Amino acid sequence: MPEQRWAVALGRVLAGAALFCGAWAIWFLSGSVLRMLCGVATLVFSCCVVAYSVGRARGALLISGLVVALTALSPVEVSLATRTGLPGIVPVLRGLPGPAARERARRGEVLLAGCMVTGFEPRWVVIW
Repeated sequence: MPEQRWAVALGRVLAGAALFCGAWAIWFLSGSVLRMLCGVATLVFSCCVVAYSVGRARGALLISGLVVALTALSPVEVSLATRTGLPGIVPVLRGLPGPAARERARRGEVLLAGCMVTGFEPRWVVIW
């Protein structure tokens, strides 16, 4: 009987470690720096993984895992960048910006996000 408990506990710890690494890989591959909501959801998921590993919070683990997946695939993200004026949703521009794109970014009409593209980056960002 004690051997079965150790096997179950070890299985939970190994599954938790795999889920933990997988969630952080999803966050990193989905655009990491721009994915603030997914980063917060991944932190919550990591806490649920720890609780699951000690034998609790299976439902919370499933729900938080679903939230991580949804926020990683969401085309809209929230930015911590500030600008003057009212909050709004602006498109994200990728690639080398020209003078016109830099001027639009200076006015707060677009967000420049670099040239690395994985396919899961947000297309719009809510800026405060």
